[in-house]
Amino acid sequence: MATLDAARRWDRGASIGLLHIDADHDYHAVRADFERRSPLVAHGGFIVFDDAASFVGPSRLISELPRWCRFFGAMPNKWVVSKE
Repeated sequence: MATLDAARRWDRGASIGLLHIDADHDYHAVRADFERRSPLVAHGGFIVFDDAASFVGPSRLISELPRWCRFFGAMPNKWVVSKE
């Protein structure tokens, strides 16, 4: 199922400890995934952006992350932030 459809089915009372964003690499699709799911990530949880160095969509979004996203680390093609 599409990631946005899956997000709609998520139990709003449950939090996410690790969110891995790796679907459509278009900027608007990556941004929609982030905006829909990041509020569900627990404080102290992590968000991993896949293909961050290879595609414009994830790279652009990373440059626009809100202040509550704290850089945690990077690996080849992955960018990791924690939610404060």
